[in-house]
Order: sequence, then C-alpha cells, then structure tokens
Amino acid sequence: MVFYFNLSNEESKRRLTNRLLYISKQRGFLELDLVLGSWVENHIGSLDVKGIKSLIIVLDLENPDLWKWLTGQEQPLKAIETNPAVIKQFCVWVSV
Repeated sequence: MVFYFNLSNEESKRRLTNRLLYISKQRGFLELDLVLGSWVENHIGSLDVKGIKSLIIVLDLENPDLWKWLTGQEQPLKAIETNPAVIKQFCVWVSV
C-alpha cells in the first residue's frame, strides 16, 4: 500500500484518518481486525507524521507476519522500529 498524504488541512486529515481506520479494521483476519482496529481508533489522533508513516508500514504487512510480530513470535521490522514511541505504545496496549 503506497499512498501520499497531506496533513495541511482538516479535510485531508479526516480522509486519512478514515482510510487508515478502514484498512486497520477490514483486514480479513478477525483477531487483527479487533486488535489493530481498536488501537488505531484509540491512538490515530495523537500520531505525528512519523507515527503515521510507521502505521502505514505496519498496515502494509501481510497478516501472518503482522500476527507473529504482535504475538511476540517475531521481532518488528527495522522500518517499524524507526519510531520507537509508536511501537512501544502499541506493544504496551496490545499486551494489556
């Protein structure tokens, strides 16, 4: 999933938020839909541009790879680790 985003106005922010929420909740893997969709819904408003870029990378992962990462079977990709605050926030939230 490659797309460009513009956060210069409220309409663009709203569209991006809606698109990322939809993508996170409609993956076709029930557990990921619930976990990832809930996290995005609760945290997308607090993400900066770097956080949004990290989220897009996460959303671009294949479901099995993402599930292995979320369940601790594998380490996150280097590209995701570029924003440790988002990763830490997500990992803490998932483990609760």
